[in-house]
Amino acid sequence: MRPYISEAVRWMLSGGSIRQNFVPILWMGLRDWATSSAWTRGQTLLAARAYKEHVAVTYLTRKLAQQPVLALVEGAAHSLAHAASLTARQARRSGVSEGELRARWA
Repeated sequence: MRPYISEAVRWMLSGGSIRQNFVPILWMGLRDWATSSAWTRGQTLLAARAYKEHVAVTYLTRKLAQQPVLALVEGAAHSLAHAASLTARQARRSGVSEGELRARWA
């Protein structure tokens, strides 16, 4: 558990100098690991997990935002007509509330 938290703290410290990136419980939990209670260790572990998940989601979101929406394969005859789009029926269905659907199918 300690190496996992240590890695999260390393990510946090290398993430820049923005105050919002600093999670005090991670720093204090790693610093006081040897003398802390099981509850405090658990809270530190949960904070490390939440921080690492946040970093991973942020990274993937930014990486996917840089990808082109429609990647064309070289040498293949593709057109924009093959791009995925909502049909009129799907567009109508997405505007129906859950209650209306339940009433319709009950």
